[in-house]
Amino acid sequence: MTRSFLLVVFTATACVMASGSLAAEPTDLEAFVESSGVTIVFSQALGTIESSDARVEVTALVATDTADASKRMRGLRLSMTDNSRLEQVYLDESLLATLREDLAGIEGGIPELEKGSAPYRVQGTASCWRPAHPQRILCPSYRIGPDWSGLTLGPYGSHGFEFPAHRPAELAALVERGIEAYSAH
Repeated sequence: MTRSFLLVVFTATACVMASGSLAAEPTDLEAFVESSGVTIVFSQALGTIESSDARVEVTALVATDTADASKRMRGLRLSMTDNSRLEQVYLDESLLATLREDLAGIEGGIPELEKGSAPYRVQGTASCWRPAHPQRILCPSYRIGPDWSGLTLGPYGSHGFEFPAHRPAELAALVERGIEAYSAH
C-alpha cells in the first residue's frame, strides 16, 4: 500500500510539473473575502514557519458583508512565499477540520516513513489527490530524502514550498491558535 501511495504522490507531482498547475477554484472563504462589499473585521497574525528559501505566515480572519452583517465567515489565510512566488490559501472552518486531520495523519505516519529504505519517501494526503471539487486548499506533505527531510506545503495544483527540518505538528499548532483566535470574535 505504501508503494502505491508513493506512486500516486509522484504521479500527481509530475502532472502538476508538466502542466504548470491544475485547475482549482477559490475556496468559499477566498471567494467571500474577495467579494465587493466584504470587509475583514478581524485579522491576527499567528506566527510563521521559515526555512532558508520559504516562509508561511498564518493569519486568523473574520470577514463580514457590509450590506448584510449576518453574512460572515471565519478562517485562516496561509501566505506562502519563496524566491519566486507568493501564494495565499484561505481555509474556512470546514476546510480547517480536514487540514487538522491531514496534518495529524502525516505526523503520525512519520515514524513508519522513516523506516523505509527508498532514498526518497513522501507522505501526503488523500484530500489533494483528485478531489471531487478542486479548490485552492492547502496540500501538506512530509518528505524524506538524502538531501533533506521536512514539511512541504502548497495550494492544490500549484507551486510547492519546502520547509526542511520542520514537521506537520508545527503547522498544526498554528492552526489551533488560529481557531482559538477567530472563535473569540
